[in-house]
Amino acid sequence: MMFRDSFSLVQADIQYMPIQNRQLGYILCSRVLSHVRDYRLVLSEFSRLLKSGGSLFIADVHPLHTYEYTGIDTNDGRINIETYKHSLGDIRSSAPIYDLELLDHKEYSLANIIKEPQRVGFEKLFLSPTQPIFYTLQFRKK
Repeated sequence: MMFRDSFSLVQADIQYMPIQNRQLGYILCSRVLSHVRDYRLVLSEFSRLLKSGGSLFIADVHPLHTYEYTGIDTNDGRINIETYKHSLGDIRSSAPIYDLELLDHKEYSLANIIKEPQRVGFEKLFLSPTQPIFYTLQFRKK
């Protein structure tokens, strides 16, 4: 079986990726934009990296979600990660500046989730089950 594309894992600052221009056919950005102060720098970088016709898929926590920070438990205690709530309208409307064409936009609430999360730790989700929790955006590089 032959694959036309190869996959590599690159660890770097998402705003300054060590990859040459127009090298990528696909970019998956999952749960990242909410941790970046200026999403426009990331869209600009994605545009630089994508080949013409390349695909960008973004999935992240919805800005209307009631979260205030992202917390992770570690052996040394809990750490809180700074989060930013970017307007989806702003992201969508700025995409053409970076030669990105919006193909799809979806929003998901607790009512859309097949298996409900446990209630402990997720109490806020159950207060407004139709309020968006996360979103997806799909773009194509012009």
